[in-house]
Amino acid sequence: MYELSFYSLNEKAVDRFSQQMRNMFVGAGEGASTSLCSRLQIPDPLGTWQSVNGACSALQLFNWSTFQQRDKCYQSLRESDEWQFGMSNCIRTSEHWILTPTAGWTPSAEVSTMQVGGIHEFRIQNILNGSQLHASEAFRNTTAPVISALGGQILGQFDVSIGPERPTFITILAWPTLSAMHEGWYGVDRDSKILAQRIKEIEQFGRPLFERPNQFVTEPADWNVPNADLGFIV
Repeated sequence: MYELSFYSLNEKAVDRFSQQMRNMFVGAGEGASTSLCSRLQIPDPLGTWQSVNGACSALQLFNWSTFQQRDKCYQSLRESDEWQFGMSNCIRTSEHWILTPTAGWTPSAEVSTMQVGGIHEFRIQNILNGSQLHASEAFRNTTAPVISALGGQILGQFDVSIGPERPTFITILAWPTLSAMHEGWYGVDRDSKILAQRIKEIEQFGRPLFERPNQFVTEPADWNVPNADLGFIV
């Protein structure tokens, strides 16, 4: 069970949030005792990111075994002094969405230990209601190969199971640089295969399957850079 957390941060507390989050999962430096999250048996996140496009925000992705594990860990964390007197003052608001991998994303057969840096882009897009399977196929067969050919790396794609404005897909991409991301999407939007796919969708469904995205442009935290395919197994 995957969970994506969105944190809206107080403007003057962005650096403190990053340091507190690192301390909770990694420890407070050399010679530090076991980290808080290790003591509470909270699993390491698959990735932690901070926005670079103006918003004071951070994102974090977890893989939980069950809802019971998630709820127990959150309760223990929020009862801790570190959270009550550290993190809680950094956060304005938070949202937590439950996600399911889509059929449009095919991770590698092996667990990857190769970390992927650069610029990471979260594209949050409403999908035509009832078209999730068609949207997954269109992404897998047409959009994903074009993105890869233009320098993007697909870290994952998820369907929002619990969250607002469903059906919604979240696609996580890695680009070498911010300019590479802009150049990549310039190419995607003008690619003949992409344009043909959009025409096909309009003819079949009356509109494109993917609406315009809400976009988070981020950098991964240096202590929690995600692995290729987020380290998943097929």
